[in-house]
Amino acid sequence: MKTILLLIGLFFITTYTFAQSNLNWVTLNTGTTEKINDIYFQSPDVGYIVGENYLFKKTIDGGMTWINLTPPSIGEKPNNNGNIIGIDLHEGFSFSNTDSALCLTWEKAYHGVLTRDEGASYSVFSYLDSNQFCTIDGFSILPSNGGNGYINLFTYGQDCNGDAVYHNFYDGPFSISYANTSISNKSGSFTTVDVDSFSSIFGHDNGYLLRYGGAFSSPIPDSIYLDSTGVSAVAYAGNNKWYASTNRDLNNLYISTDSGKTFTVDPSFPNTFVYPKINDFSFLPNGVGIAASTSTGGYGSIVLRTLIGWEFYPSSQALNAAKLFGNGIAYVAGDSGLVMKTTILTSIYDVKGGNIPLQAYPNPVSNFLQLDGLDNISIDAIQLFDIHGRLINTFSSDSRKLDLSSYSKGTYIIKVQTRDQQLSKKLIIK
Repeated sequence: MKTILLLIGLFFITTYTFAQSNLNWVTLNTGTTEKINDIYFQSPDVGYIVGENYLFKKTIDGGMTWINLTPPSIGEKPNNNGNIIGIDLHEGFSFSNTDSALCLTWEKAYHGVLTRDEGASYSVFSYLDSNQFCTIDGFSILPSNGGNGYINLFTYGQDCNGDAVYHNFYDGPFSISYANTSISNKSGSFTTVDVDSFSSIFGHDNGYLLRYGGAFSSPIPDSIYLDSTGVSAVAYAGNNKWYASTNRDLNNLYISTDSGKTFTVDPSFPNTFVYPKINDFSFLPNGVGIAASTSTGGYGSIVLRTLIGWEFYPSSQALNAAKLFGNGIAYVAGDSGLVMKTTILTSIYDVKGGNIPLQAYPNPVSNFLQLDGLDNISIDAIQLFDIHGRLINTFSSDSRKLDLSSYSKGTYIIKVQTRDQQLSKKLIIK
């Protein structure tokens, strides 16, 4: 009986996941079976992966081939595991202390390391207390909020006393070396961080978000509770919108539309059989994004946020890192050396209507919306969504004149589903 129920569950997982899979995700041959912890791509073709057991590789052809780079031999605590937990690029400024360099950090580290020649030589960027980190959970280089043009190098995790800790090194056009360290008053570990123009928000494994004001102007951060399972990822998605994910199976995605001041469960995120636990986000300024996650059974799920709603794509391994480019190219990476890539993401979030000349007018509209360009095309569905991806109404597939007079003012998406593509238009009801 248990076997039958399991098979039924797997059927629903497969059906739900593949029912929305309009993208072609290609698995790349990375030449490794080590766990990939982080990726950095400076362009759609040139990128790096780092991971367990001294893994450090580079591609210059969009992941078709990978070459081994020499991992650092400094910065790691003695007799540790050789796991590189994070990589990012510090873009140096004229007159700054640190020139452009790839920065890496160990899981067990005395210091972070940087290389200006892709592993031929290394130096360190020092933590204030070389014994401060016992376990590092992540590393990010992010533009400083507050508009001061500085670069923030965030390292975060847990110290040897069991408290959450982060280290932040500032560098800017005319800066002198400056670093600060913060230890949480709560035990556990910082797990994630991101910034916008107003906030720096850290996630904690106790389920809290800590939100600092611009350029850490607030000495005491706002403390925002999500749930007890712990925060797994947090990211700014543009237009004052933030997302945060926890390790809960259901209702584990939270959204903020006030620059991170408050978070609520995102009602547009479907509760699915794959139970995606998001480990990393990558967003474009228009709110389109991609997430790498761990799903049911320890497998992976690629989570895509379009202008219309959420879509899910399966992977054979848990996914730890994601990167999305404005031209539609996207990468995800995870366990057992897995890197997957798609090159047609623009077809999913393109609001111009793909190859079919969908016209929707007038726009803005107050009463009736006319749909043109659909002659001799078999339409499966015509749907109206709000800007958060919630389905508002489904119209007859034969409709070409839609009555919108009863809907509230605001921004919506009209989606027309054909046999082999979905067409969408952003719409304003006035």
